[in-house]
Amino acid sequence: MTFRAILVLLGCVLAGAHAASDTYQRFEAFQTPPKNWRYFNPNQGFGYFPTGGTDGEAGGFFFPKTYTAYYADTSLNGTFHRGTPITAGGKIRLDEISFDPNYTNSVYIAHFRKGSTKNMFVNIIGMALTGTNQSTIDIAPIVQFSNGNAFVGRSIEVPVDSKVHDWSYTWTPTGGADGIGILDVTIDTDTVSLTMGMSSAGLDYSIDSFGLYQPAFSAPNSNSYFVVFTKKLGYTAFVGSAPKIHVKGPKNIQASSSPVALAGTTHTTIGNRVTAVRYRVIHNGKTSRYKAASGTDRWTANVHVSSGSSRIEITAYGDNGLKTTAVRNVTRNP
Repeated sequence: MTFRAILVLLGCVLAGAHAASDTYQRFEAFQTPPKNWRYFNPNQGFGYFPTGGTDGEAGGFFFPKTYTAYYADTSLNGTFHRGTPITAGGKIRLDEISFDPNYTNSVYIAHFRKGSTKNMFVNIIGMALTGTNQSTIDIAPIVQFSNGNAFVGRSIEVPVDSKVHDWSYTWTPTGGADGIGILDVTIDTDTVSLTMGMSSAGLDYSIDSFGLYQPAFSAPNSNSYFVVFTKKLGYTAFVGSAPKIHVKGPKNIQASSSPVALAGTTHTTIGNRVTAVRYRVIHNGKTSRYKAASGTDRWTANVHVSSGSSRIEITAYGDNGLKTTAVRNVTRNP
């Protein structure tokens, strides 16, 4: 093998390794029930809720139980470990909390592992929402590793008054005084930070989901509850694969007039979306501007071509930044 071939092979290996760890911000407005969001132990009072407007929301009643429950995106295209930066954010509304008895349990809005370890430890990084009294909720950064070690930072006290707040959290793996991680949680303009100390060095987690998570409680009071909703979410997921595009009909088209009608479909990994289908025409060495096709999952386009031979490029764009192009060759006479 030549030195150049070795360099090419090494470049391909490195490129593949890099692509496998690439992330992007996935957005969810809950306009319709998302296929990649799943229920676990769904006989709860929380999940997807339409609002009658352009956006919906996720949330509802949380009654502490002796078993785990969640409503979450379980198709993040990979597994997060400690060294990957993670962010999430959106809007939150705290609607109601019980006072007789007080709700003193916790709900997580977080990246987490959908399958517990054999010791039932929660692998999680995000925000813990914990009841304290009949009018406030404490929101704090939380990290729990695969061995069960959990770390919780200072909290922000948020009133339960149905007002909408901005929220976000950011995990920086090399942040903090010791350079082994810091988790920042922000509610509106208030920020609290959980800095990982040396006692957490070498610990890791295995995370593959994002959403609303309620842990199991050993002795819950069924009369306590908490009502919270979140919407307009953005959260870190792995990039996954480029979308696939299919064009109906032959690859080489004979046309007697213009425009040429094209149609087809697109497909993508669950959780990803095709945001647009566009096309352009290359004729006699000149390339037209991209124009939008109609539709995405099922698309159509009426493409104007000049007499002679033309090349039509149809491109599907994914929300993860990847794209795929299909080609049709057209010969128009006259």
